[in-house]
Amino acid sequence: MLELAVRNGPSSFTGEVDSVGHAEHGQVDPPVAEQSLVPPESIVMQHYAFLVSEEEFDGIFQRVKESGTEYFADPHGKQPGEINHNDGGRGVYFMDPAGHAMEAITRPYGSGGV
Repeated sequence: MLELAVRNGPSSFTGEVDSVGHAEHGQVDPPVAEQSLVPPESIVMQHYAFLVSEEEFDGIFQRVKESGTEYFADPHGKQPGEINHNDGGRGVYFMDPAGHAMEAITRPYGSGGV
């Protein structure tokens, strides 16, 4: 069980929720339909890009390789096992365990290496 207190605009929930998000004991104020408390069936994939230093990139890339995670030089996965050197820096794309697209780059988009 998880104790939970949630406020969503004018509504709130205080009580206990089981591992799949079903309210076990608690109070909704004002009362709302139960389905509003149930999480969605699936989570939509998101893309997260991180502008990092060269040193940070080294650490990230090392951990990606050591974990056996597949990585790419491009966001469409057409260049597996490679990194890119866009704008005079380095970049890599990979998926996190939850299925979100991660990107680490050392130069801002369009900087031209300046």
